[in-house]
Amino acid sequence: MSESEAILHRKKPDNIKEVMISSKIAGNSQGYSWNRAGGQEFNFYKNLILIKGLSERGFVSPIAGNALLFYQYEYIGIKEEKDAFGNTILVNKIKVIPRRKNDPVFNGYIYIAEDTWRITAVDLNLEDNQIEIFDKFTLEQNYIAVTDSIWLPLTVKFYVHLSIFGFGISGANIINYSNYQLNPDFPPKFFNNEIFKIEKSANQRDTTYWMNNRPVVLTADEISYYRSKQETELKKQSKAYLDSLDRAENKTSWQDLFDGFWYYKRYTQETFSTNALFDMVNFNTVEGLNLDFRFRYRKGRAYDRNIRWVNSFRYGFSNERFNFKSSLFWTMNRQKHQSITIEGGRFITQVNNAEPIYPIINTFYSLAFRENYMKLYGQYFGSFRYKQELSNGIYFNGLLTYEDRQPLVNTTNFSFRDEDVEDGDIYTSNDPTDPLNFDLPFQRHQALMLDLEFKFYIKQKYISRPNGKVPMGSKYPKFTLNYKKGLPVFGSDIDYDFAFANIGDNVDLGLYGKFSYAAGVGKFLNTNEVEFIDHKHFNGNQTIFINFTEPFGQNRAPLDRFQLLDYYTFSTTEGFFEGHIEYHGNGFITNKIPLLRRTKFQAVGGINMLLLQGNREHYEFSVGLENILKAFRVDFVTGYNSDEDFKGAIRLRLGLNGL
Repeated sequence: MSESEAILHRKKPDNIKEVMISSKIAGNSQGYSWNRAGGQEFNFYKNLILIKGLSERGFVSPIAGNALLFYQYEYIGIKEEKDAFGNTILVNKIKVIPRRKNDPVFNGYIYIAEDTWRITAVDLNLEDNQIEIFDKFTLEQNYIAVTDSIWLPLTVKFYVHLSIFGFGISGANIINYSNYQLNPDFPPKFFNNEIFKIEKSANQRDTTYWMNNRPVVLTADEISYYRSKQETELKKQSKAYLDSLDRAENKTSWQDLFDGFWYYKRYTQETFSTNALFDMVNFNTVEGLNLDFRFRYRKGRAYDRNIRWVNSFRYGFSNERFNFKSSLFWTMNRQKHQSITIEGGRFITQVNNAEPIYPIINTFYSLAFRENYMKLYGQYFGSFRYKQELSNGIYFNGLLTYEDRQPLVNTTNFSFRDEDVEDGDIYTSNDPTDPLNFDLPFQRHQALMLDLEFKFYIKQKYISRPNGKVPMGSKYPKFTLNYKKGLPVFGSDIDYDFAFANIGDNVDLGLYGKFSYAAGVGKFLNTNEVEFIDHKHFNGNQTIFINFTEPFGQNRAPLDRFQLLDYYTFSTTEGFFEGHIEYHGNGFITNKIPLLRRTKFQAVGGINMLLLQGNREHYEFSVGLENILKAFRVDFVTGYNSDEDFKGAIRLRLGLNGL
């Protein structure tokens, strides 16, 4: 439970700035509320109303220009009311009825003033058929006459409810508007990219202040809740209480096998953890069965300045090689997104350092089908990374790395599938350039590399909180510039220059869904000494899974992946163009199909292309369905490659839609 008070500034067409001047959170007197009135506008005079967290394509207003295509109406009656100036007005109560229950529309009542035809109130619902995640959304909004001719919102109340696994979860939000000032004289450059700010003193208001300024009288339950939270807050911050929580949560259980072991020391803000078992034991043909144990330590809160130390211990039972690396992450300044990362050790990594093949998938394909897609090399290495937002929307990421690269070969032929040379059921070598070369894939060498990246978000909007800055995106495309240099100094055997430029954006098409694109061009400016590891590698996929390397829950993966491209056959030192297009219907297409619309499946489609110098090209076209049981996506992909004939495949993805 939290309350806040803010000053909200608006100027047509879309300028907004909100300043929170007071904040109160039950049981957290030093915290700051996440309430934000300007972030959620229910303007029914617009044709489409976007409600974040409920649907990605918005909802049709009952008075939209095309509303008759979506609604039927029933006149309930008329009654007299008094406006804020004491004038008597007649208000019509009208029931809005969806023509189709799966359309993005409301049901309920809307109140319209006679003669002026202004909205005076709405009482509307969204049901499970229209929204994601939640089961029901209820909106109550009342308007007030600010002048004889202008009506604006007075109160906005909205409620959400979710039933899952036999439990009910509900939430309520109440927004009260007051002290309207029409046509204010804003100073020059008053509106900028900062759309929301919390004053540092906002959480210092006392009880008297809230009693005098709170527009809504608290219920008895709310008063009791505040009191109980206040009485226990100091106790919950004590060492004895925090230690008791630690003792309860630090007990081991079978669940630790699936999500890793976590050990807390809340009083000193320390956390110790390990990776999960399924992420710890894997198989590849270079190491055989391998154990990769990661131990993590964090000092400080995750959302504040903190230091993280990660140690990885890895052992291959077939090649009998022990590897270790240590990584230190220091988050220095949340306002500037400033951080330093130092890493070093002896370890194993994929030839494509973007690691497009997830270890557990490579394990499955190797043991079940005798297909070993992962290609590895060893390294003694050290690296230093520095990241910072240089100016609003301009992000710098610099990396200096030294590697002593060691070639590796297959050391095991084990698989659950029998080897059959005639049918091609054999393991390929660890040489990505020659699958039949079982000797060393390259000569041991040293590499010193500089990697500089700049990302540009033009006119990036952001929120300023006392403990950090929260980027809120931009309506313009994102630009990325990348420069890599192989430095032939200090014993380094490489010498090259590589430049890459990329543009991408997510375009909201309203009721028609969303459209995303990314396009980039790159070229090696100098290729005096370039090892295959340093070639430009593209994120291909030869498994049935779509972008499995993306974190669980991130349903919209970055547009830099191919679904039919071999992992290394198109690796190059030549110039190239890479393009990706993806369309998410968000129900626009599937809602038109009678049986399919009941499933809440959503159509998705895409095009991927890669053009290299020398007339080598690769194209992919995909169509599919996502939001299957809110957790699955299935694509059918077909494509053309200048090196081979057309081919097609099915691709699957797991990830919660909307999270």
